[in-house]
Amino acid sequence: MYCWCGAEIHPKRVQILNKAGYRLTCLKHSTTEKVGGFMATGGKTERELIIGPQEVINNLHKAAARAGTGVSRGCKMNQGFSQKHFK
Repeated sequence: MYCWCGAEIHPKRVQILNKAGYRLTCLKHSTTEKVGGFMATGGKTERELIIGPQEVINNLHKAAARAGTGVSRGCKMNQGFSQKHFK
């Protein structure tokens, strides 16, 4: 299959677009918003994949990269506890 501009459309894209009821276009002429993914950690072993619009995902990545969120850099675990109780 070919786009109206003459570019060849990948067969998997044709299959997906037909199934979803979208017009057959190449990636260059697509009007569909890009999506992205973000791995959110809710606890020690709980993880969740968030899939959403690229703008929202970029904001999540920026927020997660800020200093003071997540694991502190350069912090040794239980340093205060071990110094007090295991001399």
